[in-house]
Amino acid sequence: MIGLLLFLPAAGCGNSQTREEQPVHTRKATTGQPKAIPHLTTGELQARLIQARGFQFTQKSKPSFPACIHGTAVDAGTGIKFGCDIYAASADSVQLVRFTVDGSQAGNRVSTTKFNTIARSFLHDIAGLTTDNPGRAAIEQWLAASVRWADKPVVVFKKTVEQVEYELRGSSGRRTLELKPAK
Repeated sequence: MIGLLLFLPAAGCGNSQTREEQPVHTRKATTGQPKAIPHLTTGELQARLIQARGFQFTQKSKPSFPACIHGTAVDAGTGIKFGCDIYAASADSVQLVRFTVDGSQAGNRVSTTKFNTIARSFLHDIAGLTTDNPGRAAIEQWLAASVRWADKPVVVFKKTVEQVEYELRGSSGRRTLELKPAK
């Protein structure tokens, strides 16, 4: 019997997440098209992250779709890394966005309190990139209350606002926020 070995990366397009954090099969809308996060495009999200946090994205030219577009930025003062993986069926159909805050390389130079403050600030900015009022205020309040408690892999916080499902989880020195269309 001949076996076939298929290599699949253990993570998203940035290869920085664990297998559990990978997106699962895309949910389909009733029209047969993949569900998308309302009012969010790949270009707009990339431009806002570049302007707000100095992100650099791996795909400089127009990506072919479906695509996973990976971007990163670093907090100059602490070395904390920020990441963004955008999973899209087309430029106008963003199916999942994963934001990460990774303080593992900062080591002992950054206290837990400082890490939580930086993570909360970054994720607070993300809320402003992806929702309009009044949803923005609801997500900002939810994040402010949840970020410091999302420090164990088994702890997952979820909230749905304006047809977008937000999922926050983490571990010591790491936070992940996923956005996807609400079910």
